[in-house]
Amino acid sequence: MITAEVNGQTYEGFMDYSLTCSIEEVSGSFMLTSSILPGNVFPIRVQDRITIYVDNTPRLIGYVDAIEISYDTNNHYISISGRDKTCDLIDSTLGANVTFNSPITIEQVARSILNTIGLTDVRVINTVNVAPFTQAEVVNAEVGQSGFDVIEQYCRKRQILATTDGAGNLLLTQSSNNTIKTILFNRVLNGCNILQASVSYNWQQRYNKYVCHSQGNDSVLGFPGAEELPDSEGFSGSPSYDSAVRNTRQYNFIAESSSNSDECQLRARWQRDWNKTQSFRYFATVQGHTALLDNIVWTPNLLVTVIDEFADINAQLLTSRVTYTETLNGPTTTIEFVDRNSYKLQSEQEQRDTESQTNQEGDAIIRLPGIDT
Repeated sequence: MITAEVNGQTYEGFMDYSLTCSIEEVSGSFMLTSSILPGNVFPIRVQDRITIYVDNTPRLIGYVDAIEISYDTNNHYISISGRDKTCDLIDSTLGANVTFNSPITIEQVARSILNTIGLTDVRVINTVNVAPFTQAEVVNAEVGQSGFDVIEQYCRKRQILATTDGAGNLLLTQSSNNTIKTILFNRVLNGCNILQASVSYNWQQRYNKYVCHSQGNDSVLGFPGAEELPDSEGFSGSPSYDSAVRNTRQYNFIAESSSNSDECQLRARWQRDWNKTQSFRYFATVQGHTALLDNIVWTPNLLVTVIDEFADINAQLLTSRVTYTETLNGPTTTIEFVDRNSYKLQSEQEQRDTESQTNQEGDAIIRLPGIDT
Protein backbone atom coordinates (compact mmCIF):
# COMPACT_ATOMS: atom_id res chain seq x y z
CA MET A 1 0.00 0.00 0.00
CA ILE A 2 1.23 3.49 -0.90
CA THR A 3 0.38 6.52 1.23
CA ALA A 4 1.47 10.14 1.14
CA GLU A 5 2.13 12.43 4.08
CA VAL A 6 2.13 16.15 3.27
CA ASN A 7 3.04 18.71 5.90
CA GLY A 8 2.33 16.12 8.60
CA GLN A 9 -1.10 15.18 7.20
CA THR A 10 -1.63 11.64 5.82
CA TYR A 11 -3.49 11.33 2.51
CA GLU A 12 -4.94 8.12 1.12
CA GLY A 13 -7.35 7.32 -1.67
CA PHE A 14 -5.50 8.77 -4.64
CA MET A 15 -6.64 7.19 -7.91
CA ASP A 16 -3.10 6.38 -9.03
CA TYR A 17 0.26 6.31 -7.29
CA SER A 18 3.63 5.95 -8.99
CA LEU A 19 7.04 6.18 -7.33
CA THR A 20 10.40 5.43 -8.97
CA CYS A 21 13.79 4.90 -7.29
CA SER A 22 17.02 4.00 -9.07
CA ILE A 23 20.56 3.13 -8.05
CA GLU A 24 21.71 5.20 -11.05
CA GLU A 25 19.98 8.38 -9.89
CA VAL A 26 20.46 10.56 -6.85
CA SER A 27 16.79 11.50 -6.58
CA GLY A 28 13.60 9.47 -6.69
CA SER A 29 10.43 10.81 -8.31
CA PHE A 30 6.69 10.37 -7.83
CA MET A 31 3.32 11.14 -9.40
CA LEU A 32 -0.07 11.06 -7.68
CA THR A 33 -3.45 11.48 -9.37
CA SER A 34 -6.64 12.46 -7.57
CA SER A 35 -10.23 13.33 -8.34
CA ILE A 36 -12.25 15.79 -6.25
CA LEU A 37 -15.69 17.32 -6.54
CA PRO A 38 -16.02 20.77 -8.14
CA GLY A 39 -15.87 23.59 -5.61
CA ASN A 40 -13.59 21.76 -3.18
CA VAL A 41 -10.16 23.28 -2.54
CA PHE A 42 -7.27 20.85 -2.92
CA PRO A 43 -5.02 21.19 0.16
CA ILE A 44 -1.60 20.36 -1.38
CA ARG A 45 0.59 23.11 -2.84
CA VAL A 46 3.81 23.32 -4.84
CA GLN A 47 6.92 23.13 -2.59
CA ASP A 48 5.03 21.32 0.17
CA ARG A 49 7.14 18.75 2.01
CA ILE A 50 6.02 15.21 1.20
CA THR A 51 6.87 11.70 2.38
CA ILE A 52 5.81 8.69 0.33
CA TYR A 53 5.40 5.42 2.23
CA VAL A 54 5.42 1.99 0.55
CA ASP A 55 4.01 -0.73 2.82
CA ASN A 56 4.66 1.60 5.78
CA THR A 57 8.32 2.07 4.77
CA PRO A 58 9.43 5.59 3.76
CA ARG A 59 10.77 5.44 0.18
CA LEU A 60 10.86 9.16 -0.66
CA ILE A 61 11.15 12.32 1.39
CA GLY A 62 11.06 15.41 -0.75
CA TYR A 63 8.91 18.16 -2.21
CA VAL A 64 5.99 18.72 -4.55
CA ASP A 65 7.45 20.11 -7.78
CA ALA A 66 4.39 20.50 -9.96
CA ILE A 67 0.59 20.37 -9.84
CA GLU A 68 -1.59 20.06 -12.93
CA ILE A 69 -5.35 20.56 -12.79
CA SER A 70 -8.00 19.68 -15.36
CA TYR A 71 -11.77 19.74 -14.93
CA ASP A 72 -15.19 19.60 -16.52
CA THR A 73 -18.70 20.16 -15.22
CA ASN A 74 -18.67 16.93 -13.25
CA ASN A 75 -15.13 16.29 -12.01
CA HIS A 76 -11.82 17.87 -11.13
CA TYR A 77 -8.62 15.90 -11.80
CA ILE A 78 -5.36 16.79 -10.14
CA SER A 79 -1.91 15.38 -10.86
CA ILE A 80 0.89 15.96 -8.36
CA SER A 81 4.55 15.23 -9.11
CA GLY A 82 7.78 15.77 -7.24
CA ARG A 83 11.16 14.42 -6.26
CA ASP A 84 13.38 13.46 -3.38
CA LYS A 85 14.88 16.45 -1.55
CA THR A 86 18.25 15.56 -3.07
CA CYS A 87 16.81 17.01 -6.31
CA ASP A 88 18.24 20.35 -5.19
CA LEU A 89 21.68 18.79 -5.49
CA ILE A 90 20.92 18.16 -9.19
CA ASP A 91 19.23 21.48 -9.97
CA SER A 92 21.43 23.90 -8.01
CA THR A 93 24.56 25.24 -9.68
CA LEU A 94 27.66 26.49 -7.92
CA GLY A 95 29.29 29.90 -7.79
CA ALA A 96 32.92 30.85 -7.42
CA ASN A 97 35.36 29.78 -4.70
CA VAL A 98 34.21 26.17 -4.29
CA THR A 99 37.63 24.62 -3.77
CA PHE A 100 39.07 21.50 -2.17
CA ASN A 101 42.36 20.81 -0.40
CA SER A 102 44.02 17.43 -0.24
CA PRO A 103 43.94 14.97 1.28
CA ILE A 104 40.15 14.89 1.10
CA THR A 105 37.69 11.98 1.20
CA ILE A 106 34.67 11.45 -1.03
CA GLU A 107 32.45 11.99 2.01
CA GLN A 108 34.12 15.36 2.70
CA VAL A 109 33.66 16.41 -0.93
CA ALA A 110 29.97 15.53 -0.80
CA ARG A 111 29.44 17.24 2.55
CA SER A 112 31.17 20.39 1.31
CA ILE A 113 28.91 20.59 -1.75
CA LEU A 114 25.76 19.95 0.30
CA ASN A 115 26.73 22.68 2.78
CA THR A 116 27.46 25.11 -0.04
CA ILE A 117 23.98 24.58 -1.47
CA GLY A 118 22.40 24.70 1.99
CA LEU A 119 21.26 21.07 2.17
CA THR A 120 22.32 20.76 5.79
CA ASP A 121 19.49 18.30 6.59
CA VAL A 122 20.76 15.79 4.00
CA ARG A 123 23.09 13.23 5.55
CA VAL A 124 25.95 11.61 3.67
CA ILE A 125 25.78 7.84 4.19
CA ASN A 126 29.09 6.35 3.10
CA THR A 127 29.20 2.55 2.78
CA VAL A 128 32.49 2.31 0.87
CA ASN A 129 36.08 2.36 2.04
CA VAL A 130 38.25 4.10 -0.56
CA ALA A 131 41.45 6.13 -0.44
CA PRO A 132 41.31 9.92 -0.02
CA PHE A 133 42.02 12.09 -3.04
CA THR A 134 45.54 13.43 -3.42
CA GLN A 135 46.44 16.91 -4.62
CA ALA A 136 47.10 15.48 -8.07
CA GLU A 137 43.48 14.25 -8.20
CA VAL A 138 41.77 17.34 -6.79
CA VAL A 139 39.75 19.39 -9.27
CA ASN A 140 37.86 22.45 -8.06
CA ALA A 141 34.25 23.08 -9.03
CA GLU A 142 33.51 25.35 -11.96
CA VAL A 143 31.08 28.26 -11.88
CA GLY A 144 27.71 27.04 -13.14
CA GLN A 145 28.49 23.37 -12.51
CA SER A 146 25.73 21.46 -10.72
CA GLY A 147 26.42 20.22 -7.22
CA PHE A 148 25.72 16.62 -8.16
CA ASP A 149 27.99 16.84 -11.20
CA VAL A 150 30.93 17.68 -8.94
CA ILE A 151 30.20 14.78 -6.58
CA GLU A 152 29.71 12.37 -9.46
CA GLN A 153 33.01 13.52 -10.98
CA TYR A 154 34.82 12.46 -7.83
CA CYS A 155 32.77 9.25 -7.50
CA ARG A 156 33.96 8.10 -10.93
CA LYS A 157 37.54 8.35 -9.73
CA ARG A 158 36.79 5.70 -7.07
CA GLN A 159 34.06 3.77 -8.90
CA ILE A 160 31.36 4.80 -6.42
CA LEU A 161 27.61 5.12 -7.01
CA ALA A 162 25.93 8.24 -5.66
CA THR A 163 22.24 7.60 -5.08
CA THR A 164 19.55 8.18 -2.44
CA ASP A 165 18.60 6.00 0.52
CA GLY A 166 14.86 6.63 0.15
CA ALA A 167 14.85 8.87 3.22
CA GLY A 168 16.18 11.99 1.56
CA ASN A 169 19.87 11.33 2.19
CA LEU A 170 22.86 10.94 -0.14
CA LEU A 171 24.06 7.35 -0.27
CA LEU A 172 27.58 6.54 -1.49
CA THR A 173 27.68 2.85 -2.27
CA GLN A 174 28.66 0.00 -4.57
CA SER A 175 26.62 -2.89 -5.92
CA SER A 176 25.45 -5.54 -3.47
CA ASN A 177 26.83 -9.07 -3.14
CA ASN A 178 24.03 -10.42 -0.93
CA THR A 179 21.31 -12.52 -2.58
CA ILE A 180 17.83 -12.27 -1.10
CA LYS A 181 15.67 -15.37 -0.53
CA THR A 182 12.77 -14.38 -2.77
CA ILE A 183 13.03 -15.87 -6.27
CA LEU A 184 11.22 -14.49 -9.31
CA PHE A 185 10.20 -17.21 -11.72
CA ASN A 186 8.21 -17.83 -14.85
CA ARG A 187 8.29 -21.52 -15.71
CA VAL A 188 6.40 -22.95 -18.66
CA LEU A 189 4.95 -25.88 -16.71
CA ASN A 190 5.31 -24.87 -13.07
CA GLY A 191 3.63 -21.47 -12.83
CA CYS A 192 5.03 -18.03 -12.13
CA ASN A 193 5.04 -15.04 -9.81
CA ILE A 194 5.93 -12.61 -12.61
CA LEU A 195 2.92 -10.77 -14.03
CA GLN A 196 4.73 -9.52 -17.12
CA ALA A 197 8.32 -9.18 -18.30
CA SER A 198 10.55 -7.97 -21.11
CA VAL A 199 14.25 -8.13 -21.93
CA SER A 200 16.50 -5.86 -23.98
CA TYR A 201 19.97 -6.49 -25.45
CA ASN A 202 21.52 -3.37 -26.98
CA TRP A 203 25.24 -3.32 -27.74
CA GLN A 204 25.41 0.02 -29.56
CA GLN A 205 27.49 1.57 -26.77
CA ARG A 206 29.81 -1.40 -26.22
CA TYR A 207 33.34 -1.40 -27.61
CA ASN A 208 36.21 -3.83 -27.84
CA LYS A 209 38.88 -1.33 -26.76
CA TYR A 210 38.60 1.53 -24.24
CA VAL A 211 41.39 4.09 -23.85
CA CYS A 212 41.28 6.94 -21.33
CA HIS A 213 43.46 10.00 -22.10
CA SER A 214 44.42 12.47 -19.41
CA GLN A 215 43.91 16.19 -19.48
CA GLY A 216 46.26 18.79 -18.04
CA ASN A 217 45.97 20.21 -14.53
CA ASP A 218 48.16 23.24 -13.92
CA SER A 219 46.91 23.49 -10.33
CA VAL A 220 49.09 20.58 -9.24
CA LEU A 221 52.40 22.06 -10.36
CA GLY A 222 54.84 22.14 -7.49
CA PHE A 223 52.97 19.56 -5.43
CA PRO A 224 54.25 16.06 -4.64
CA GLY A 225 53.11 13.66 -7.33
CA ALA A 226 52.93 16.31 -10.03
CA GLU A 227 55.86 14.71 -11.80
CA GLU A 228 53.66 11.66 -12.45
CA LEU A 229 51.13 13.70 -14.38
CA PRO A 230 51.07 14.09 -18.16
CA ASP A 231 52.18 17.15 -20.08
CA SER A 232 49.48 16.84 -22.71
CA GLU A 233 46.12 15.29 -23.44
CA GLY A 234 47.85 12.63 -25.55
CA PHE A 235 48.87 10.72 -22.43
CA SER A 236 46.83 7.58 -21.76
CA GLY A 237 46.72 4.50 -19.61
CA SER A 238 46.77 0.91 -20.79
CA PRO A 239 43.68 -0.01 -22.82
CA SER A 240 40.84 -1.99 -21.30
CA TYR A 241 39.20 -4.64 -23.46
CA ASP A 242 35.76 -6.16 -23.80
CA SER A 243 36.62 -9.27 -25.79
CA ALA A 244 32.96 -10.11 -26.44
CA VAL A 245 32.81 -7.18 -28.89
CA ARG A 246 34.39 -7.25 -32.38
CA ASN A 247 37.82 -5.60 -32.49
CA THR A 248 36.82 -2.94 -35.02
CA ARG A 249 35.04 -0.99 -32.28
CA GLN A 250 37.13 1.31 -30.04
CA TYR A 251 36.37 4.18 -27.69
CA ASN A 252 38.88 6.93 -26.80
CA PHE A 253 37.86 9.58 -24.29
CA ILE A 254 39.28 12.32 -22.05
CA ALA A 255 39.35 11.88 -18.28
CA GLU A 256 37.48 14.36 -16.11
CA SER A 257 40.77 15.57 -14.63
CA SER A 258 44.50 15.17 -14.96
CA SER A 259 45.45 11.56 -14.24
CA ASN A 260 48.46 9.31 -14.19
CA SER A 261 48.65 6.04 -16.14
CA ASP A 262 47.16 3.87 -13.39
CA GLU A 263 44.24 6.26 -12.91
CA CYS A 264 43.62 6.37 -16.66
CA GLN A 265 43.53 2.60 -16.78
CA LEU A 266 41.06 2.40 -13.88
CA ARG A 267 38.88 5.03 -15.55
CA ALA A 268 38.92 3.03 -18.81
CA ARG A 269 37.89 -0.13 -16.95
CA TRP A 270 35.06 1.74 -15.23
CA GLN A 271 33.81 3.07 -18.58
CA ARG A 272 33.98 -0.44 -20.07
CA ASP A 273 32.00 -1.92 -17.20
CA TRP A 274 29.47 0.93 -17.22
CA ASN A 275 28.81 0.56 -20.95
CA LYS A 276 28.45 -3.16 -20.44
CA THR A 277 25.84 -2.47 -17.77
CA GLN A 278 23.77 -0.44 -20.22
CA SER A 279 23.72 -3.23 -22.83
CA PHE A 280 21.32 -5.54 -20.94
CA ARG A 281 18.05 -4.78 -19.17
CA TYR A 282 15.40 -7.14 -17.87
CA PHE A 283 12.06 -5.82 -16.62
CA ALA A 284 9.64 -7.77 -14.44
CA THR A 285 6.34 -6.67 -12.93
CA VAL A 286 5.21 -8.44 -9.75
CA GLN A 287 2.18 -8.24 -7.49
CA GLY A 288 2.53 -6.01 -4.43
CA HIS A 289 5.56 -4.09 -3.22
CA THR A 290 7.25 -6.59 -0.91
CA ALA A 291 9.70 -9.45 -1.47
CA LEU A 292 7.62 -11.91 0.51
CA LEU A 293 10.25 -14.43 1.69
CA ASP A 294 12.43 -11.58 2.95
CA ASN A 295 9.63 -9.32 4.23
CA ILE A 296 11.30 -6.25 2.75
CA VAL A 297 10.07 -3.67 0.26
CA TRP A 298 11.59 -4.09 -3.17
CA THR A 299 14.46 -1.59 -3.55
CA PRO A 300 17.36 -0.95 -5.91
CA ASN A 301 20.62 -2.81 -5.23
CA LEU A 302 19.19 -6.22 -4.33
CA LEU A 303 20.68 -9.40 -5.80
CA VAL A 304 17.79 -11.60 -6.94
CA THR A 305 17.60 -15.04 -8.54
CA VAL A 306 15.47 -14.81 -11.70
CA ILE A 307 14.29 -17.90 -13.61
CA ASP A 308 12.33 -16.87 -16.71
CA GLU A 309 12.04 -19.64 -19.27
CA PHE A 310 10.22 -17.43 -21.76
CA ALA A 311 13.04 -14.83 -21.73
CA ASP A 312 15.73 -17.57 -21.54
CA ILE A 313 17.13 -16.17 -18.30
CA ASN A 314 18.35 -18.20 -15.35
CA ALA A 315 20.58 -15.90 -13.34
CA GLN A 316 21.26 -13.81 -10.30
CA LEU A 317 20.46 -10.24 -11.35
CA LEU A 318 20.82 -6.89 -9.61
CA THR A 319 17.84 -4.60 -9.12
CA SER A 320 18.68 -1.25 -10.72
CA ARG A 321 15.38 0.62 -10.77
CA VAL A 322 12.11 0.03 -8.94
CA THR A 323 8.75 1.60 -9.79
CA TYR A 324 5.96 1.16 -7.26
CA THR A 325 2.46 1.56 -8.70
CA GLU A 326 -0.96 1.45 -7.13
CA THR A 327 -4.21 1.87 -9.03
CA LEU A 328 -7.82 0.82 -8.54
CA ASN A 329 -6.67 -2.61 -9.78
CA GLY A 330 -4.24 -3.01 -6.89
CA PRO A 331 -0.51 -2.61 -6.13
CA THR A 332 2.30 -3.75 -8.43
CA THR A 333 6.06 -3.21 -8.64
CA THR A 334 8.05 -3.04 -11.87
CA ILE A 335 11.69 -3.97 -11.30
CA GLU A 336 14.49 -3.22 -13.73
CA PHE A 337 17.40 -5.66 -13.52
CA VAL A 338 20.98 -5.51 -14.76
CA ASP A 339 23.84 -8.01 -14.77
CA ARG A 340 25.00 -8.84 -11.23
CA ASN A 341 28.51 -7.52 -11.99
CA SER A 342 27.22 -4.14 -13.09
CA TYR A 343 28.73 -1.11 -11.38
CA LYS A 344 31.71 -3.21 -10.25
CA LEU A 345 35.22 -2.48 -11.43
CA GLN A 346 36.66 -5.72 -12.78
CA SER A 347 40.27 -6.48 -13.63
CA GLU A 348 41.06 -7.62 -17.14
CA GLN A 349 41.31 -11.24 -15.94
CA GLU A 350 38.05 -10.98 -13.99
CA GLN A 351 36.38 -9.55 -17.06
CA ARG A 352 37.51 -12.50 -19.17
CA ASP A 353 36.42 -14.94 -16.46
CA THR A 354 32.97 -13.34 -16.30
CA GLU A 355 32.39 -14.03 -19.96
CA SER A 356 32.41 -17.78 -19.28
CA GLN A 357 31.35 -17.62 -15.67
CA THR A 358 29.00 -20.13 -14.10
CA ASN A 359 27.84 -19.49 -10.57
CA GLN A 360 26.99 -22.49 -8.38
CA GLU A 361 23.91 -22.25 -6.19
CA GLY A 362 22.95 -25.60 -4.74
CA ASP A 363 22.82 -28.02 -7.67
CA ALA A 364 21.71 -25.39 -10.17
CA ILE A 365 24.00 -23.66 -12.63
CA ILE A 366 23.06 -20.01 -12.79
CA ARG A 367 23.84 -18.51 -16.20
CA LEU A 368 22.94 -15.35 -18.07
CA PRO A 369 22.56 -16.30 -21.74
CA GLY A 370 23.17 -13.65 -24.37
CA ILE A 371 25.23 -11.25 -22.28
CA ASP A 372 28.74 -12.22 -23.31
CA THR A 373 28.45 -14.96 -25.87
